[in-house]
Amino acid sequence: MRKYISEGNLLVGEDVVFEPAEGGLGHEVFKALNLNKGKIVERILETGEEISYDDLLIRSVRVALFFAEKKLKKDDVVCLCSRNNSHTMVTLIASKFADVHFSAMEPTLPLDDIIYLINLIRPKVLFVVENVITKIEEAFKKLDFRCELVLLGCESTKYTNIHQLYSPKEEEEKYRPSFVKNLKETAIIFLSSGTSGKPKAVCVNHYALLAQIYILASQFHRKGTVRFSNFTEEFSTGENSILHYAPLYWLTGVMFSMIPIFCGGTFLIGTSFNAANAWNALEKYQPDSIILPPGQTNELCSYGFSKKRIKSVNIFGVGGGFVTTTHMKDMKKCFPNTKITQLYGQTENTGPISLFNSSDPEEMEYQQNHLNSCGKPVNGFKMKVVNVDTEEICGPGERGELRTLSKYIMNEYYKMDSSFAFDSDGWFKTGDLVYFDENGCIYVVDRIKDLILYSLHNIAPSVIENILKQHPAVFECCVVGKPHLRDNEHPIGIVVLREDHKGKTTEEEIVSFVNERVPDDRYKIRAGIIFIEGMLKTSTGKIRKLEMKRRLIEGLPI
Repeated sequence: MRKYISEGNLLVGEDVVFEPAEGGLGHEVFKALNLNKGKIVERILETGEEISYDDLLIRSVRVALFFAEKKLKKDDVVCLCSRNNSHTMVTLIASKFADVHFSAMEPTLPLDDIIYLINLIRPKVLFVVENVITKIEEAFKKLDFRCELVLLGCESTKYTNIHQLYSPKEEEEKYRPSFVKNLKETAIIFLSSGTSGKPKAVCVNHYALLAQIYILASQFHRKGTVRFSNFTEEFSTGENSILHYAPLYWLTGVMFSMIPIFCGGTFLIGTSFNAANAWNALEKYQPDSIILPPGQTNELCSYGFSKKRIKSVNIFGVGGGFVTTTHMKDMKKCFPNTKITQLYGQTENTGPISLFNSSDPEEMEYQQNHLNSCGKPVNGFKMKVVNVDTEEICGPGERGELRTLSKYIMNEYYKMDSSFAFDSDGWFKTGDLVYFDENGCIYVVDRIKDLILYSLHNIAPSVIENILKQHPAVFECCVVGKPHLRDNEHPIGIVVLREDHKGKTTEEEIVSFVNERVPDDRYKIRAGIIFIEGMLKTSTGKIRKLEMKRRLIEGLPI
């Protein structure tokens, strides 16, 4: 396999294959929807509802015409506050047809975060589901703010319903989307969940979105024929589909819903992850590709061990967090004919930073022999790993912060000074602790802000977590720092036990198990173990470590 390490220990991806043409995301989606009329583009896993390319196109056009009626301008923001349903993709595509900013907000956010984000983006139109209306109204009241509210799917005498926007309009036959000449203009504003501090709004542009959609289509999904206005590449013939549960307030939700559109396929989306339902959907629809975060993957495989193995899936990608070797092996047992791979990306980098090319047998073999690696640098990226204390560039095997340089990096944080996110040479600081091997393949260790300061030592919680996960009684776990007067922080393990081990496994047993296996004395669990019934998670399956640490410190139940 090619080495991706250049002089000076920089990591350099291959040359860019696809350069997006002028027009923008809306222009390209309009073309793709028209090319695939008569086919199914979207299936809702919970209801079985199907949406055709024709329906998605005409609904998006009609909602875009509604934006025109409301006189929305280029820098205005349209916001979605909903989990996945048959209307959510319409709101995204319509906003791109109209060339207004699109943003999506997690409906389960605390009220304070919703107030903060609404005040930050000041949307002109807010699409919302019924169960969040009261929270939105309360936020509006506290801010003394108003905008057009559109309900998704529910009836109301007070607010407009999206079905009203779907009514035919005279202008729709001749409608053409806005044409964006400067592809570096912001297309989508991604709102963080606030799980790692104050929520931020990440501005990503048309160029980066289109380029990264192609990278994932060509190096991960590789089904159908990807078509852009200036570029076509055929991967396979026949139907193709991707299954995921990622909502549109997560970059993964946008990317893996867009890939099938550009490849003439179908995206199968769920509203809320449930292992049994997800397994049934896999057996019923037999998707070509799956993308799930680690937590959902763990639940799916735990459920699937007692079921018939699924052999139809071509590739299963795990992204959005650290995946252990044990979990990767579990996935292979449940999906014996499937290529299992990790993807590493970030919203600020508009998607993947590193991955293995699913069409390259040598790379996929390397992945199977290096299960903890998340691959080589993505095309068009340069990277360096920097010692967090000295700022010196690290060599193979040396841990440091990953920093990136590419055309795909965000424009900025919305209405915020973004200079703190870049070093003095203009490289983006990912905040992730990583190392790379002799071939330039990347291994993610931890988030730098998750590091535990024990005495004068920075401890990566993942080192302890990986040992915890080897204990047969542990279903899920995380490790955080508990404040200590002398040593700054002591590691404490938060554990969810497997059902058949509850009441049988003790804290002392697990502490001994870990402390006998840690690589160094500093990694010992000094603050013990606490058992809980379930991890606090975001709707996308990420463990909310900071929130659990806060509750632990304040003596609140987790």
